[in-house]
Amino acid sequence: MKKILTSLLFCSMTILAQNDPAAEELLNKVSENIKAYESMYININHNLSNKEEMINQTNKVSFVKKGDSYNVKWNNITFIYDGKFLYTINPDDEEVTISSEDFDEESSITPNKILTFFEEGYEFKMDIKQDITITDYYEQRERKVLQYVKLIPIDSNSEIEHILLAIELKNNRIYKSIEKGKNGTTTSYTITSFEVNLPLNDELFLFNKKKYKDYYINDID
Repeated sequence: MKKILTSLLFCSMTILAQNDPAAEELLNKVSENIKAYESMYININHNLSNKEEMINQTNKVSFVKKGDSYNVKWNNITFIYDGKFLYTINPDDEEVTISSEDFDEESSITPNKILTFFEEGYEFKMDIKQDITITDYYEQRERKVLQYVKLIPIDSNSEIEHILLAIELKNNRIYKSIEKGKNGTTTSYTITSFEVNLPLNDELFLFNKKKYKDYYINDID
C-alpha cells in the first residue's frame, strides 16, 4: 500500500510540474515570429520599482536588430554589436568599452534577452486574458487582446519569484513583461512600438572610431 501511495504521489507531482500545453504552444509561436523577422525596430519603456526601498526608475530603451547585429540605446548609453565585438558608448564618461560579447553574461543587454528570454529556465502556465485600449507611439488609439503567461523559474535559488508575460494575440508578439523579484522589486518592459523587416543601413551596426576621437577607448579583450 505504501508503495502504491508513493507511486501515485510521484505521478501527481510529475503532472503538476509539466508545462501548460496551451502556454507552450503560444510561446513557441512568439519565438518563431521573432526568429523569422529579418530586421526589427522596437521602442520600450522600462520601469524598476520597489516601494520599501522607495525606488521608481523609468528608462527609455530602443533597438534595431538585423541578423546577429544590433544597436541598442538605453537612455543615453549606446550598445553596438557588429557580430563580433560589443561597443559600449558612454557620453557622460566620454568612454567607449570594446569587448567580445558574452551572451551568458546576465548584465549584458541584448534584444534576444528581451524578446526570447523565456525559452530556457522556466516552467509556464496560462494566466489571465485582458482586453485593453491604448494610445500607441503615433498617438492613435488601439485595442489589444492580451494573453498573460506566468513564468516560474526552475532554479529554486533564483531571485525571481515569477514573470507575467503579456502576449498580443493578434500577432503573437510580446507586449509587456512584468518580473516580480523575491526582494520586492518589480521590473517591467512595455513595448511601445514594434516595426519589422525595415530596410536598415548597415552603418547602424558599425562602430565609427572617428566620431569618438576625444573618448577614452577601453579595449578589455
